[in-house]
Amino acid sequence: MPSMTGSPCDKCQCLNGSVMCERMSCPACIGPILHGQCCPNCSAGTGMGN
Repeated sequence: MPSMTGSPCDKCQCLNGSVMCERMSCPACIGPILHGQCCPNCSAGTGMGN
């Protein structure tokens, strides 16, 4: 289910008649955050560990 908050970082689901939302966690990297995405694009080659 899309986020009811409008944030791409929140993922929501219906559970027993209630809407439950949780925030996504992102990997530790430095990269651009693309429109509509929550986390940085780590595949850009600028992430930690590359």
